[in-house]
Amino acid sequence: MAFIESPRFPANISYHSSGGPVWKTQVVQTASGREQRIQTWQDALRHWDAMNGVRTDAELDQLHAWFLIAAGMANGFRWKDWKDFTAVSGTGSGIVNTTGRGNGTATGQLYKQYALGTNTYARKITKPVAGTVVIQKNGVTVPFGPVAGQCSLDTTTGVVTFWGSTPPTTSDVLIWSGEFDVPVRFDTDSFNANYEELNASSVTLPVVELRL
Repeated sequence: MAFIESPRFPANISYHSSGGPVWKTQVVQTASGREQRIQTWQDALRHWDAMNGVRTDAELDQLHAWFLIAAGMANGFRWKDWKDFTAVSGTGSGIVNTTGRGNGTATGQLYKQYALGTNTYARKITKPVAGTVVIQKNGVTVPFGPVAGQCSLDTTTGVVTFWGSTPPTTSDVLIWSGEFDVPVRFDTDSFNANYEELNASSVTLPVVELRL
């Protein structure tokens, strides 16, 4: 189905919503009591409860309208994860490609790198926020434009294109900074909330990340 690029899901509701990354791991216990753990997913998927973010009747009306426009689970949309929505090139977290270097082609994918000591995890970023992103090549900002020496960014995919006859190679360091959203959808086709149940813990409206 379709994806709603604009507007973004109301940030005032996502701000208070609970949730975060979820992994899928299969744990098998042997006869000796030892475990074998199989990581089923290569990347985490994030889940939230949008109803947790509703504080007023007006916000409930907002959420109800979004649910109708998105047609329940049918259509995706942008979600701001307030706990993790920026990449900063100066700290090495915003990288192009999983290596932070060119790959011999004119295009590259935005990633965010998380580090803990020598351990790193690269997360694919597919929904950068227009007007916030800065691309750097070997420490120099690459201007946006359609001519040689410039670049373009597809904010619907997170793919950056470097214009010119010589594409970035593995010797070129490519980093970026800016904001990004998460592609999500509602994880139910039913909206059961009412004004009296606004603060009831039993009322939920799950949202799940889309793997693009």
